[in-house]
Amino acid sequence: MSLTRDAQVVTDNFTTVSRNVIDEQYIQNQQIRHKRVFDWGQPITYLVALAAIALAIGPVIFVILGGFRTNPQLAFNPGGLPDPWVTENYTSIFMGRFASAFWGQVLASTMVALFTTAMVVILGVSVAYAIARFNMKRGPLLFAIFAAGLMFPATIAILPTWMILQAIGLIGHWWGVVIPQVAFALPTTVVI
Repeated sequence: MSLTRDAQVVTDNFTTVSRNVIDEQYIQNQQIRHKRVFDWGQPITYLVALAAIALAIGPVIFVILGGFRTNPQLAFNPGGLPDPWVTENYTSIFMGRFASAFWGQVLASTMVALFTTAMVVILGVSVAYAIARFNMKRGPLLFAIFAAGLMFPATIAILPTWMILQAIGLIGHWWGVVIPQVAFALPTTVVI
């Protein structure tokens, strides 16, 4: 009986020691994992990202600042800051004689963007869902047709598209812009 009790005590002690060792190792691993280690990759990544942002936004800022200058200022010192700052260029567009044309074009662009986006999402998601979920006999062929549409650049189709839109009378209408944009965006939407 005493042998069994001694074996039980040894087993309990071993289990306790094992748990303590495992707990200690776990705590050390957690401390190492949570220890702040300086990584040289992070500053370089941020510097590259900031450089890319500056390259993308720099020309936009240059053009906006150019709007605060007169034509002689632009001709004399194209890269300089406005001196004096002239707001007449922007006020004539936003509130002056060009305001109605400008805001009409903003409205047209907004409506075209909204209609195009809505149609692409509705049609693209519907087609993609049907191809992905329904077990159709010609499903892979349909997917291949949409994938082939990705290889067809829109610039090649400008003249034929213009001729078709002219024949059906959509030149000068919002739908003459929306329909071709939807047609060329659908392959990307369906495949992705």
